[in-house]
Amino acid sequence: MRKILIAAVLVISAVNVQSQETEKPTVDKSIFGANFGLLSIGFQHEARLARKLALHSEVGVNLMVYTIDYIGSNDSDTGYLTAPFVQLEPRFYYSLDRRARKNRNTTHNSANYISLKTIYYANDLEISNSIASYKVARAIDIVPSYGLRRTFAKNFNYEFSFGVGYRQNIFGSTGCNCDRSEVAVDAQARIGYTF
Repeated sequence: MRKILIAAVLVISAVNVQSQETEKPTVDKSIFGANFGLLSIGFQHEARLARKLALHSEVGVNLMVYTIDYIGSNDSDTGYLTAPFVQLEPRFYYSLDRRARKNRNTTHNSANYISLKTIYYANDLEISNSIASYKVARAIDIVPSYGLRRTFAKNFNYEFSFGVGYRQNIFGSTGCNCDRSEVAVDAQARIGYTF
């Protein structure tokens, strides 16, 4: 009887140890934060959809710099506009398992990812330093991206991403005679804080 009891305890212990070893890393269930980029500031939320898949949503403001060249003159004016944006981005964190195997930090979704950004730029709340009334064209960007996110100092993170995609400009009835579609290049370097 004693041998059976010892054997049962060993089997249960082995099963318990094995189940702990095979537990796979997963993205966080819900993350709220703020981030500051070179030309943007925003508030973000990431929600887990699957073990390695999260939906990143963000609202913020971009700073846009522009230059106006006057025809028949060597003069030009440079100014800035701010434009609010809303972003939805499903992210697939493909390097979670590899980072966990190498005992690297995976806190707050610290991993490399691929994503499909969908960004809407509004022109309702823009701020400009220009005397003339220039308006940002409303636009929708769809950009496949590659990025990496790393957490440091417990709640701080940095993030780099790059992608090339498609932009559809949306002009009103008094809009310009500009291109409605163009190439969208999205390069970001940001520092954030997770609440």
